[in-house]
Amino acid sequence: KARESDWASVGYYDVAFWQELSNFACRNPEGTPSEMFWHEGSYFTVVGNPEKWWMQEKWLRKALNYAVDVENIMSACYEGMAAPDPPTYLHPDNPNYDELVNKQVVQETWSLLETGYNGHQYIKNSDEKAIEILQEHCEGSVEEGWTYEGKELGGWTIQAVNGWGDVMSLVKSVAKDWREIGIPCEPEFPDYGGWTTNWDTMNFDWMQLWGICPLVGSTVASGYDRTFIGPHTNIWVGNGFYKYEVYFTEDYEAWPNTASEVEQLVLDLYGMEAMTDEYVSTVKELQSIIVPQVPCVFTVSKSTPEGQLLDRWVNYPTVADPYEHRQNLCAPHFYLKHTYPRDISTVGFSLSSKTVEPGDSVTAEVSLMNSADVDLNYAVYVRNGAPKAGPGPEVLAHKGVSVPGGETVTVELELTAPDTEGDYTLTVGDWRIDKYDPGDPKTKVLEVTTEVPVSPIENIPENIGPKLDMAISTAQQALTSAQDAKASADSAVDAAEAAESAANDAKAAADDATAAAEEAGGASTTMVVASMIITIIVVLIGVYAITSKQG
Repeated sequence: KARESDWASVGYYDVAFWQELSNFACRNPEGTPSEMFWHEGSYFTVVGNPEKWWMQEKWLRKALNYAVDVENIMSACYEGMAAPDPPTYLHPDNPNYDELVNKQVVQETWSLLETGYNGHQYIKNSDEKAIEILQEHCEGSVEEGWTYEGKELGGWTIQAVNGWGDVMSLVKSVAKDWREIGIPCEPEFPDYGGWTTNWDTMNFDWMQLWGICPLVGSTVASGYDRTFIGPHTNIWVGNGFYKYEVYFTEDYEAWPNTASEVEQLVLDLYGMEAMTDEYVSTVKELQSIIVPQVPCVFTVSKSTPEGQLLDRWVNYPTVADPYEHRQNLCAPHFYLKHTYPRDISTVGFSLSSKTVEPGDSVTAEVSLMNSADVDLNYAVYVRNGAPKAGPGPEVLAHKGVSVPGGETVTVELELTAPDTEGDYTLTVGDWRIDKYDPGDPKTKVLEVTTEVPVSPIENIPENIGPKLDMAISTAQQALTSAQDAKASADSAVDAAEAAESAANDAKAAADDATAAAEEAGGASTTMVVASMIITIIVVLIGVYAITSKQG
């Protein structure tokens, strides 16, 4: 079925959905859900400037969280393929989430919760609750706006990088939600350089940032480390997204002095065996410190950066795939180079010549079958080397082709033989990877040599061909008659005589072919015919061996 869109920036995939498919956006389909995805998960959050008075009021941070319509963000920004952020800094796909979550602290911090993905508790969207909190602390209304101790709420901007479509939509949604409870707010989209500079210099009101929640390795320790205690290095790939280690210290009275305590607990966690009683209690203790502090506004979680429609495309990166996907800023775009329509099969591969001289031209024919009911584009590559996982061997020729739905097409590609003599394995259809999708690559061996035999088909004059065909055919008849003679004792003599007669006819036809060759083509053509007559002689030797025994 044709789709309006082949690709979408997505946030979250249901694990069971992937496990039921043969082609994965995963790192280890046979592992636990936490091991499946090929890179770490993350929280999408909105963080206020910790030096601004409004960010220092926890009641306000809670009101703003209640106002965020996470369901709308998942639908409008991530096409329904995202999960809400649980307020725990544990990824919702962590296989031990239920054992690790400090439910008591979560419920004491958030009076309105709802059960969502994987049975976890999430902050419930409630404008009523948000307005109730504002009324408790502020003067004003939704229509007139709010003031706190004479200071107006709002007039803020939320920054996200211009061109990052999903987070641009996310901050638009959050700004709209806050306006709907009477707090003026607008999105702002500086370029990447301006965005990073604004973060480093604290030149912002609110900013879209991340919480790191790995799904593999030291999931909790490394996640809390990178999010809360690691020194800030780079806004995109570094640590300390909330500058917790700077502001949650004795140097800032507006914030609780807990950074050193959190750091020590995380360091202790690294040295513990996962899921022991001590480990679980330490994770819960970390939550007892951080969860009540509400250091951000939660939105959605994700596990994969880009998604494809799996009814049309295959060859997603896996753990055995050495493409350029490893923790790289551009990884979501690199793997687009290696995806293929799943309904195209390579059903044939041939070469115009199997033996050529160095540098000669060779035509490769590749047949492609489209089993879908829509036209699909396909990139054909002829590679110099045996199939292997990964980018594959050297490309000798390539061509893009559109294959109509339900049809088979044959594509011709012109190759140039290597300059060095030797046997070369040429491969097509080798783009699939590892044991989860080995595909069906096809290979041909091309011999490159300076001693190329003359091709009979290309050098025999037209008037000689029929004579040679007759000679070979007659010789074969002689052999058949001889074999019949051997098999049937009653007619042995007659069959042997027939074989002898056929053999004589074959010899005469061969003599005629030789004479015609000498007249038409000279020495080179005579050599070609002579090589073919050897075939006839071999057959006649068999006839002689059989008939002599019959006699």
